[in-house]
Amino acid sequence: MPHRFATLFIFFTTVFSAQPALAATPQITSIKGYTDGVGVTDGRWNGQPSAAPATASNQYKGYLATDSYNYGSTSANPYYWDINGSNFGAVQGSVSIVPNPSPFTSITIVSWSATTVRVKVVATRAYITSGIAVKVTTSAGVSSTAFNDTAMGIIKSRGCGQCTWFVAKTRLDNSLAVPPSAYSTTAAIPAVGALDTGYEPALWDCLNYSGNHVAIITSTPTKTANNDGSITYNFTVSEYNATWNEALSSSPRTYKISRLNSSNKRTILGGIGTNASNSWVATGYYR
Repeated sequence: MPHRFATLFIFFTTVFSAQPALAATPQITSIKGYTDGVGVTDGRWNGQPSAAPATASNQYKGYLATDSYNYGSTSANPYYWDINGSNFGAVQGSVSIVPNPSPFTSITIVSWSATTVRVKVVATRAYITSGIAVKVTTSAGVSSTAFNDTAMGIIKSRGCGQCTWFVAKTRLDNSLAVPPSAYSTTAAIPAVGALDTGYEPALWDCLNYSGNHVAIITSTPTKTANNDGSITYNFTVSEYNATWNEALSSSPRTYKISRLNSSNKRTILGGIGTNASNSWVATGYYR
């Protein structure tokens, strides 16, 4: 009898020890990311520039930044998120991000480890912001609890709600190049009283206000020859964040040059204004 009990004990011990261990559940603890040295630090939008007044809205500060610019390839896009946590496993699984329908056109896994998954997330150009829920699923099919966060769209370091973002978005929406940097210009616009250099406002011209603000011409200018020989151009200027409100404003604007003087030259009588300041006029343009 003792021999038979010993045999049964050994049998049950062997069966029990042969059961597979349950896979550990992955857990997300934080999401960080790329620093571009301009508007994004550790994957998150820095908020309004340091020059913003205390009354400025700052509704997107701290949001995860996802770029909607077409860099041509995933490797050329510098913006990434690092999803940090535990139990992701050594073998690559998958990452999902909601809402649904998703504003994200692609989610590319760049690298995978047991504690960090790096992804590059591209949004539609129309993307502003949304609450998001991120999940990591292991290669064994075990998913983490959703990690809730907020994300926002940017275009080459220019965050949604900013004047530079709106100019870039509007140009891209009309199949035009964006300024290489936020305040790049093709040429200067003469100051009031200076000699005319031949500048004529054109649809989709990006207007630069001494590097303090940018706007864009959003209607085809009409050219009027006045009775006194002067010339006036009329058009609409659209701009974001003109009053530090991270919102759109548009206004009718003019650009006026004088009649020909005795030297057969014209001078600037009226510059292109902005809602940002009554005293500012455009000093340059990008076309």
